[in-house]
Amino acid sequence: MRITKLLSVLLLMICFVPSLTQAQTDVRFYDYPQNHLDWYTIESEHFLVHFQEGNSRSAQVVSRIAEEVQPPITQLYQYETDEKVSIVLKDREDYSNGAAYFFDNKIDIWLPVLNTPLRGTHNWLRNVISHEYTHIIQIQKGMKRSRKIPAFYLQWLSYEDVRRPDVLYGFPNGIITMPFATVNIPAWLAEGTAQYQTAGLLYETWDSHRDMILRTRILSDTYFSLAQMGTFSSKTSLERETVYNQGYAFVIYLANRFGDEVLREITSALGEKGVYSVEEAIEMARGIPGEEVFQSWIDERKEFYTDATSGINPTISDTVEPSGFYNFFPQLSPDGTKLAYLSNKGIDYGLMSLYLKDLNGKDKEIAVIDDIKYHEKQNHVSSMEPLVTFLETSFSFSPNGEKIAYAINKKNKYGESYRDIFLYDVKSEENKRLTNSARIESPEWSPSGEKIVAVQYSQGTQNLALLYPGQTDSVKQLTNYKSGETVYTPEWNQAESKIYFAKAKLDNRDIYIYDMASGIVIPYLNDKYIDYRDPHLGPNGEYLYYSANPEGIFNIYRISLQTGEEEKLTSVMGGAFMPYIGEDGTLYFSEFHKDGYKIKSAKELNLLTQPQMGFYEPAFPDDITSPGADFEYINKLNDFDDTDIRPFGATAEAIADTGTYRYQMTTIDGNKDLEYREYEDTYSGFSFFPVLRFDNYSQINGNNGSLIKNGKVGKFGENLLRDAKPGVYFSSRDVIDKLSIFGGIMVGVASQPAESIGGFFLPDRLLGLDRDAFLIAEHRGLPFIERSWSPTIALEIYNLRRNVSDGLSIEEFPCTSCLPDTVNTNIAYDIWEAGLYFRSKLSRRSMLELGIAYSPYRVSTDDFYSRELQAQISGSSSQYFRGTTYSGSYTFDYYTYSNDADIAPLGLKGYARYQFQPSKLLEEYEIKDGSLVPVFKKSNNHSSEIHMRYGFKTFGDQAFQARIRGFHYFNNPNDSFYSDYVGGFLGMRSYPYFALGGSTTGFASLSWFAPIFRNINKQAGPYTLDKVFARFFFETGNGWRSPYDTGNNLKSGIGAELRLALNGYYLFPLKFFVSGSYGFNKFTLTLPDDFITNSQSNKVTYGRDILIHFGITFDFELL
Repeated sequence: MRITKLLSVLLLMICFVPSLTQAQTDVRFYDYPQNHLDWYTIESEHFLVHFQEGNSRSAQVVSRIAEEVQPPITQLYQYETDEKVSIVLKDREDYSNGAAYFFDNKIDIWLPVLNTPLRGTHNWLRNVISHEYTHIIQIQKGMKRSRKIPAFYLQWLSYEDVRRPDVLYGFPNGIITMPFATVNIPAWLAEGTAQYQTAGLLYETWDSHRDMILRTRILSDTYFSLAQMGTFSSKTSLERETVYNQGYAFVIYLANRFGDEVLREITSALGEKGVYSVEEAIEMARGIPGEEVFQSWIDERKEFYTDATSGINPTISDTVEPSGFYNFFPQLSPDGTKLAYLSNKGIDYGLMSLYLKDLNGKDKEIAVIDDIKYHEKQNHVSSMEPLVTFLETSFSFSPNGEKIAYAINKKNKYGESYRDIFLYDVKSEENKRLTNSARIESPEWSPSGEKIVAVQYSQGTQNLALLYPGQTDSVKQLTNYKSGETVYTPEWNQAESKIYFAKAKLDNRDIYIYDMASGIVIPYLNDKYIDYRDPHLGPNGEYLYYSANPEGIFNIYRISLQTGEEEKLTSVMGGAFMPYIGEDGTLYFSEFHKDGYKIKSAKELNLLTQPQMGFYEPAFPDDITSPGADFEYINKLNDFDDTDIRPFGATAEAIADTGTYRYQMTTIDGNKDLEYREYEDTYSGFSFFPVLRFDNYSQINGNNGSLIKNGKVGKFGENLLRDAKPGVYFSSRDVIDKLSIFGGIMVGVASQPAESIGGFFLPDRLLGLDRDAFLIAEHRGLPFIERSWSPTIALEIYNLRRNVSDGLSIEEFPCTSCLPDTVNTNIAYDIWEAGLYFRSKLSRRSMLELGIAYSPYRVSTDDFYSRELQAQISGSSSQYFRGTTYSGSYTFDYYTYSNDADIAPLGLKGYARYQFQPSKLLEEYEIKDGSLVPVFKKSNNHSSEIHMRYGFKTFGDQAFQARIRGFHYFNNPNDSFYSDYVGGFLGMRSYPYFALGGSTTGFASLSWFAPIFRNINKQAGPYTLDKVFARFFFETGNGWRSPYDTGNNLKSGIGAELRLALNGYYLFPLKFFVSGSYGFNKFTLTLPDDFITNSQSNKVTYGRDILIHFGITFDFELL
């Protein structure tokens, strides 16, 4: 029976619709319900802004921004959405991002301000709303069909020779699912246009950080090709940002050269049938081959940057930390014996850890600083945004050097992930928590050691806050910002009378002083066109060190606090940030190179006496695209001021709690009427995925391969028609992800004969056709349990029907002296399962599931004539299996991100499961009173299962994976229907699925992954090739307590697999694989009559044969 459930899940879901369907108990696709706060909605003319209690000011600002940017963005693309766009505000974690679900007309915004070392400072809400709304408009403009049909799927399954009709015929040895997508927009174009937004709009600009990344890439000839820019696959965080970066720069070039209408024309061309290449789309838009236009831009940039940097004499410095591409905030311990810094060394993603390096160069990892959402799987089918995970936070030594204060994200009882301050004891290596859900970061110890200043976030705004290391939760707010201001890296003076810090309101950062006595904030270094950041006071308090970009490149400067004289200390080609000066006069800083940020050091005296540094002198072009006819409107947008907006008052909230509060909001286009009310269920509408599946399980005319080989095309066509199943998947969800629905149905239209056209549509015939159907509804969180573990409730219903010609054989004796005679009749299996599951997220990487499922399996027979009884026996329908399954499982996923995680995963993943299943199974039929009567056998089955994978690296950065799986019935059902199997597609591929089965099973395998080609970046039609790996594997296992005695000795085998990762239509991740395997052990089994084999005696020989498996799916690990 286990194969029935396994196949129903595999065939209906696993390999077909990415992210909607991948193993519904995958930890990555579940989140905490965070249902302890009520939801509200602000409705305007074009938008619905949904938010939770406490975020009413941010919601009003977002509503204003969305309505203000809607006209110019829709005018550029000459397109408007078919319904109001929902914008969902998220503020339950200290994480910053935005995501556009362009099939659903939905945008998610994480409210904490983005603070990334790869982009400059901009007003977060103005920037992210315009960015994500541009995604919605531009991508929908480029769709090849309705957004309600994201893709068509063509599917093909092939099966092993040994089959069993009552458990869906058999097990696949080949699975293909090919999408034909509605969206065909390359990543660089989507992200480039979303950053460009529209001509003249300054919510996101080409800042010094962006220029830094492109400049170092261009001058080192490490820039991405147009094909490399097309996808985010197999790229580090830095490389993904490079896609954004080059995309933005190339879009600016296209708009300046051809006018920004070219962006609409390229987008429209990609929406045409048969157009899959952006190079072709560019040529359609402007008559010039796309690759030629791209190369012209590269040539222009090379000349531009070569001339602009020709006068720079780079600073000579020593590299302290070369590994990793994020290395930040270097600082010495007070005794000068240790250097502390943040680094992501050894990791392909922006996951940062705090390190201590001693004078001998040995380092120790103290704490993971940024562990939020880096593990979440991307979903580029419905959301364009890759994750930007870096949340900057500095740290601080205590004055005596015994402790380090740092900030880290921690989950609270509601599942909110907020930053808190922790103290690390250098001697005892223990950590003490100083705050709880305080949303606080960037701690800086005072010189006396009595207090710590830090940055605290609340309701979209940051402020300076004070806390005391000896008291838990002693947070006191210092500044009083309320309008979305952002604060960074506070620094005490020696007398503890002043705090220097960086602050931004609209764009760029300035350095301010907070006076402890008066509470007054005084601007210290500020300029509209210069970004001042990273203030640091020298050891004697004489100089303030900082990073700034007066020439367009960030360098380290110092200013005398007595005279105000400024001096430039570094001259770099990339950028220099986060200065720290030691007692011995050594300056440490973080310098950006083409491959990321590195920790550098140099003697301050040498820097002050170095030869002429030179300047960065870019020549700015005169042909920048102007806003044109909307110049006045765009200027008004750029001159925004959202400080007038305040949270709703008590009266408005009281009205909204019981009805609708109507009010007006001032925008640059006049007053707008808005409504504020409690959230009402708002759904995305249904998306449909038409499917044509060729199941190939019955093969009425024999093996398809043999038919093609022998030229019997007509017979092959009959096979295809018999098992062809047209159908559709469908999905919908509410916009706050509380309720989701996913289902599908595929019907074998030729699985039953029809004597006429009218007979084809008879209800009895239609209901009797082969079908695969399922429905899954999930509700996140029980309303009366307001905790992180409040379970997601899932209702899952599966139904599969199979018709088997002459599937039932009945032995008769026409007379007392006659030999036995066999009568065959058609039979149909109708399999149902309904389950109710409670899934509680225990952590970001683990989940507990409790479930109950009811499974009635029904068998129906046709009428037949009995020669023994000399009578017509009427067909019957009865259950052949009925069981109730009670289950509990623990699932965990500790896979780590790497560029090759999709093809050679690293880390630990698995599950443990227990099931109790009281059941009844049909044993035989008896003829009583002229009818077939079923005879059942009862069983109470207790079983447990464990399945784990562990990927690791060894010598030469080689990747390996160990895998184990074990299953055991505590009782012994002693019927092959209940047997567990470990062979085949998902287990030991060196033996077929049914070869290794029993009441106890187990296997282990070891795989070696060897890269063959990386960074292929070649496009063929809608497909872009990414990389090719080989997998070589050894496996061993067996099934014990088997009804047909597989023997007690382990069966072993080896195999090799070719793995190709590619992308379809730029956004759909696809995986092609083909494997060949060989089993060392040869053995013969006599299978029960329930099986269909190629021998008359049901004897099957396994082993010492090469077996082939293949597939095109969305993941190499299907289960």
